[in-house]
Amino acid sequence: DTSSNISYQDVISKLDSNGNHIWSTFYSKNDSKINAIMAADKGLYIYGMHLATSSGSNYFGTSGSFLEATSKKTNATSSVFLSKFNFNGERLWSTYFANEKSYVPYPSNNISKNPSNLTVIGDDVYFMTLHNNTVSQKSNNLASENAFINQPPSKMQNHTLTKFNGDGVRQWTTYLVNYGLLFKSLKDDALVIS
Repeated sequence: DTSSNISYQDVISKLDSNGNHIWSTFYSKNDSKINAIMAADKGLYIYGMHLATSSGSNYFGTSGSFLEATSKKTNATSSVFLSKFNFNGERLWSTYFANEKSYVPYPSNNISKNPSNLTVIGDDVYFMTLHNNTVSQKSNNLASENAFINQPPSKMQNHTLTKFNGDGVRQWTTYLVNYGLLFKSLKDDALVIS
């Protein structure tokens, strides 16, 4: 992002088993942050936050995705994004998640300390999102049909758990009463929330 004045920008790299460089790509816009990278059966999931002073960004949204662009209602936006790359470094799809102020739950500033907001089982990805609203904002209901909790429990701050399949299609979203840490079972066949 050559127009940015931030000091550091996130990059994704692939090395072979001998440590030789295969490919790298910058993946940042404005003050975005990658918070987790996790390998699935058929590619890499990249999860983070896009912080911007302008509205209506589509940098982390691809055509036909769940949410192609951020809201145009506010001048300062924060939105969780989820992207999938193949193992050759090509972006397959990417989506924003939620138009309001959405964040990666705590801790959000260090990728090595933040592995538990995202997990992958097979080629399906599960992730947590924190949504903050002001008193004047009306929160959109993000829950999918027949969700475990299908209404936001709070008027101010809510957490969601969401599943996307490997093709970028949202399978479901449920609200949670409290934030939890995501893990997969030892057999890699079940999702566990602490």
